[in-house]
Amino acid sequence: MSSGLRTMVAASAIVLTMGGCLPYATGGEGTRPNDPLPERFAVASGGERDVADGRRWSRDRAGPAVRTAGRERGASEARWWRDLGDEVLEDLVERALASAPDLEAAQARLEKSRALAAQAQAPLWPQLEAYGQASYSETLSIFGTTSTMIRASAGVQIGWELDLFARFRARAQAADRMAEASRFEVEAARLALAAETADAWFGLQAASAKLQQVREQLALDREQFELVEARYRQGLVGVLDLHQQRGQLVASEGELAAAEEERRLAVRRLAVLVGFETAERAARRADGTLAEPAPLPSSGVPADLLVRRPDLQAARRRIQAADLQVGASIADWFPSVRLGARPAYTYLEPDLGLNFPGAPSGGVDGFEWSAQAEVRVPLFDGFRRYWGTRAAKADLRAAVAGYERLLRRAVVEVESAMLRERQARRRLEALGRQREVADATLEAARDRYRQGLVDYLPVLQALQARHRLRLAELGARLGLLRARIALHKALGGAPPEPTNRDASGDTP
Repeated sequence: MSSGLRTMVAASAIVLTMGGCLPYATGGEGTRPNDPLPERFAVASGGERDVADGRRWSRDRAGPAVRTAGRERGASEARWWRDLGDEVLEDLVERALASAPDLEAAQARLEKSRALAAQAQAPLWPQLEAYGQASYSETLSIFGTTSTMIRASAGVQIGWELDLFARFRARAQAADRMAEASRFEVEAARLALAAETADAWFGLQAASAKLQQVREQLALDREQFELVEARYRQGLVGVLDLHQQRGQLVASEGELAAAEEERRLAVRRLAVLVGFETAERAARRADGTLAEPAPLPSSGVPADLLVRRPDLQAARRRIQAADLQVGASIADWFPSVRLGARPAYTYLEPDLGLNFPGAPSGGVDGFEWSAQAEVRVPLFDGFRRYWGTRAAKADLRAAVAGYERLLRRAVVEVESAMLRERQARRRLEALGRQREVADATLEAARDRYRQGLVDYLPVLQALQARHRLRLAELGARLGLLRARIALHKALGGAPPEPTNRDASGDTP
């Protein structure tokens, strides 16, 4: 073995030994943030088992999300909107998920992130380049002779930088985590799109119900006006009663125009999500029936959100990617070793312009190869690596802080949705009792008016009060459905299924 080759092998061995002595520089699976999780929701459902599970899960708030990753369900698999019991809604959500532009954009971003993750694997492999070159030169000497040189060569350049400190591996893993985050972002977009479609459809149903109710009220006001007008002509009531009922009739006509416009806007809102033709077909099927949601589902415990909500899963993957980038930036401080080889074929044909006997002529050709090892040790780079590491650590802290903020907001969203649903149900019960009283009041006022015991004002007030209560009841039913939609969205899809955490190994 030549002395130069021995020196190269010795230098490579020293650097390999240094790499083996250093710990794995990258962040591995990512930093686990201190998840600010309570043991249970402040407004919860599901019984004592959820409370007991929450106490057990609170012993390790980040660990269960990692250990139960196999139970993740996407919004498309859950199909929570079927629990609302509306066949038209199911068709609309399927159409929106199949052709919504926002979802197509999210899918394109996912494809891009996957391509970048595959591209990040490239530095782990040897790099090969084929090359070829040819040259011709001609020289005129001071003695008047001309010499020419023809040279041609072709070969392969092989280069491979050893990933001693896992710099390339960390960046590849970071890109892979970002691709996973994009996948969960697509699921989050599907969940948000399904929720928005459900909200738009029930908004159209409520607008149709309101329009139908206003039409009924207008018909009643016209009938009542004809009755008052007839009594006025008979001299049984004064002109004031006639003017009061005419004012009520005009107000109902204006309310009808507003209700028709509201329904048209509801159709257009749905058209943004499912297309104009589909929205028009759905509008023809909108009969004003608002589905009655099932009883309040089990909310589970806050720790369930870690594996159920796709936006939280995406945030965790971004934390892991940022942590791996910190490791890669630290690995940039260590030496790098690059190996190379260059096999080639060369042809050389000189013509020196010598004409005397025995002068050399003709060309030569043959194969040649070379190998090299290059060691680079960073000494000073204008603090580029230093500031790069600082920036990577700042990105990691920002990702952790954003995740914790998102988690807190997720817990509040679940509690708010359940509270809104309970309030909507209580309001519906109260409005039902008020409507019964309003119906009885209206009937009593009509009887006394027919007997001439009171003027028309109590009847008019009773009519208006009953109409307002019917509209308020309709709004409460819509609010109940919207609260249930918000709850499904906050929970990450369908209600949590009962799980046996003791059997899965999550708890002692």
